[in-house]
Amino acid sequence: MEKRNILFLLVSIMVTAGVIIAGSHYAETKKEAMINHGKTKIVKKEISEKKQEEKEISEIESNRESIATIDYLKLVMAKKQKVSVSFFGGKEQQPEVIEPLQNWIGKELKVADLAIQSVSIPNPSTYQLITQNSVATLASNAPDVVFFQVPVVGDQEIDISLTNSKDYLVQLMEDIRAQLPEALVILVTPPPSSTLKEAYNSRSINYVSYLENLKEIETEEHFLYFDLHDQYSSYLEEQNQPIETTLEADGITMNSAGKALYIELFEKSLTQPIDTTSGIK
Repeated sequence: MEKRNILFLLVSIMVTAGVIIAGSHYAETKKEAMINHGKTKIVKKEISEKKQEEKEISEIESNRESIATIDYLKLVMAKKQKVSVSFFGGKEQQPEVIEPLQNWIGKELKVADLAIQSVSIPNPSTYQLITQNSVATLASNAPDVVFFQVPVVGDQEIDISLTNSKDYLVQLMEDIRAQLPEALVILVTPPPSSTLKEAYNSRSINYVSYLENLKEIETEEHFLYFDLHDQYSSYLEEQNQPIETTLEADGITMNSAGKALYIELFEKSLTQPIDTTSGIK
């Protein structure tokens, strides 16, 4: 009887062990199956996202004559696996303006460390940009897109004639294109001023005349441009907001509200279609 009990106990132990081992094996198999299923879903999602990105890039490339600048940057990123942007010329290149734009563009491109350079000189004018060989400095950064913030105020301040202002700007553009043949160059008009409309230089020219001169050049030469000056003015008129509320006491320099508006309008311009065929081949 005692031997039978011992045998029964041994059999029970073996059965229990078998159940535990089988259960453990089943659990492990189930776990592995779930992990593999999860990996398969991730791979399928990555493949789907890649196909979607490739489709988007293909559509962008086939519509180069009318795509947003931000989409053009996506195209450059796809072609080169990197992208670089430079701001050139004007006084609007404070970090408080450049850094938010850098962050916004980087987020749109899904790039954490977007390369952005700022190339300017103290009190810039088209003449000084030429004489100080600023285009060579710009070219050394090898940017894919150049935002040329035209120094309209600087040209007025040093009494450059409208004809010379035009000639200098055209020369700068020719130099940029010669040294950066695949860069997309976009002229950017400055924010409006509350004091310069009535301020005339020794040639009896105010900054409005320089702005009108700039627009004529852009039309004649078919230059790409963001007209932030008119967009800025139109926004304030629509909001019935005095321009003085967006400028410092000098009536020229943007205050924090002005910079925020300028950034918002710049970002909006980056999403508007333009002809990008002059850029990367």
